[in-house]
Amino acid sequence: MPKVLNWISRFFLGLITLLLMSTWVRWFVDTQAILDQYQVTTETITGINALKSGMGGSALITGIFVILYFFKGGRWLLPVIISTGALLLTRVLSLLFDGFSMVGFIGVVLEILLMAAAAFLWSQRTKSVELV
Repeated sequence: MPKVLNWISRFFLGLITLLLMSTWVRWFVDTQAILDQYQVTTETITGINALKSGMGGSALITGIFVILYFFKGGRWLLPVIISTGALLLTRVLSLLFDGFSMVGFIGVVLEILLMAAAAFLWSQRTKSVELV
């Protein structure tokens, strides 16, 4: 059973990474479409830059950490967990203080699932290290 969960977790991390990296690319390739998708408006270059770097940058960094996990090993799971936890904390606080949003709620669910998959794989890494 752990092998199946390991495979499912890795598959899920791969899918989420594709989503994160495509989101990052969309911030730069078709900024207006993603602003419309998230129902965000800005009239200034400073506002667009802040959104691209904040929103796109957070997707990019988590995606890079997952890619590093796949190519460089399990030690990169901890940065995945930490960066996703920071995004999750910020999103939950925003939902609590600013009001409910279905898009925000979907983000919470995806971030919890991403953290759960990474934490499961991290625990499997720790167990395999202890057995050696």
